Amino acid sequence: MSIFKRLITVVKGHANQVGEDIADANALTELDQLLRECDQSLEKAKTSLTGMAAKRHMQDQKIVTLKADIEKYTDGARKAKAAENMDLARQAVDKVLALQTDQQAAESLREQYASAENNIRSNIKALTVKKERMRAEVDTVKATEQMQKSQELLASSHANVNNSFSDASKSLDRLKARQAEKAARLKAANELDDDLSGSSLDKDLAAIGGSSSAADDLLSSL
Repeated sequence: MSIFKRLITVVKGHANQVGEDIADANALTELDQLLRECDQSLEKAKTSLTGMAAKRHMQDQKIVTLKADIEKYTDGARKAKAAENMDLARQAVDKVLALQTDQQAAESLREQYASAENNIRSNIKALTVKKERMRAEVDTVKATEQMQKSQELLASSHANVNNSFSDASKSLDRLKARQAEKAARLKAANELDDDLSGSSLDKDLAAIGGSSSAADDLLSSL
């Protein structure tokens, strides 16, 4: 089952928001596990690729050796024939034929190894591209989720601070009102004390006696 099908299977069937949140969390957890399994599969594939490349290289060396032997025994057959040693020439030819059969088998096996090597290499490239794409998407989702949580926390903190400032401002207003009321009461009490002690009357008379100004005095002397 593909990663996307498994993701859909995880999410499917959750109807409410809480269930969807749990499903989403499980989906990310499963995707992380799939990515780890993908990494393990890639490591195994790379090990297989190395082994297949080594076998193909060994066949390449074997083919080079067989070709050299074929050339050597072919040359020997020519020389034996030239020397009219037909038995020796035939033995050399038989050796050449056997070596050619071995060469064909080695080349066939070499092609099989090369084909398997190319297939493994192509699969590794394709799987690596898919894995990196999925990893980038998962990292993006995680980063976005973290950013949104941070924004929600910041917004909540900002709202709490605003509420605290609002409450503090109201408390200050109430405190100022109480202080103003207290100041008014103290003023009224002082005025009442002055009335009862007669000091208020003295102040009023003194104010009348000293009400003439220098301009009035100058005007009277004219």
